[in-house]
Amino acid sequence: MDTPRAVLALGKLADLLDSPLQTRMPNPLIWGDSRMGKTMIAEKFLHDHAPSFNAAGMRRTPLLALPAR
Repeated sequence: MDTPRAVLALGKLADLLDSPLQTRMPNPLIWGDSRMGKTMIAEKFLHDHAPSFNAAGMRRTPLLALPAR
């Protein structure tokens, strides 16, 4: 995932994840033609922010992905 646009998209998603909570959170939209890497961007971001456990054994899940139908 080293294309400039993919790196930009991943950076913007990371910024949104780190931003303070608000009543109406921004919702990004990634669009493009078929086979342009949209799913790969989402999968990489999910992989990079996988669930983890804290010292107390509580699971922290920063992202939730739902399959499109």
